[in-house]
Amino acid sequence: MKLSQAENYWLSSTAATVQKKGERRNTSWVLITGAPGSGKTTLVDSMAAAGWRTIEDPGRAEFEHQLKMGISPTVVRRDYRRFQHLVLKRALRIVDLIPDNEQVIFDYGIAESLAFMKIAGIPWDDVIVQAAARLNFRQVFLLDLVPLPSNTDDMIRDESEQSRNLLRDLFQEIYQVLGHNSTRVPLMNAMERLEYINGLIEHPAALHP
Repeated sequence: MKLSQAENYWLSSTAATVQKKGERRNTSWVLITGAPGSGKTTLVDSMAAAGWRTIEDPGRAEFEHQLKMGISPTVVRRDYRRFQHLVLKRALRIVDLIPDNEQVIFDYGIAESLAFMKIAGIPWDDVIVQAAARLNFRQVFLLDLVPLPSNTDDMIRDESEQSRNLLRDLFQEIYQVLGHNSTRVPLMNAMERLEYINGLIEHPAALHP
């Protein structure tokens, strides 16, 4: 599954427009992205333990919030468009508080919502396209997939193997259209990935305590 010609044009033209208007945030932020089950959150947790300031996955955080409110996973997924708008609101609250020049590690950005919506067969909303186009990460690291165990109790991420592969490719394509050349991170253990990414991060700032 790839972006349609219309989706590609929508995304690229929006990015060009916000750049021309001076509305694009050119940040020092580093994005860690990858399909569910890529070891992304484990890696980001390792980076936090090493001293980096990290930002949690807004989708997972919002899903957990819904569960704490007593809403079942089935009900959360039933209105997936509404859920993605809640994720957007959460993500925007976070990015509005972080200075552009602070080197921060993000566990997912905003553009991933576009891939999740496409996989779910839900048309994009312009507000999400606009928000994704306004964020320019200094670097994007895309993790290769980790083989999933046959049994998992993760109620939040339930994507199939096929969906995970499609999402990984869509993440790469979407960020490329937005002007990012993502760096693929091969399958390694969390410590090896941490060392790999640390060696590639440009002009690393002092580690945060």
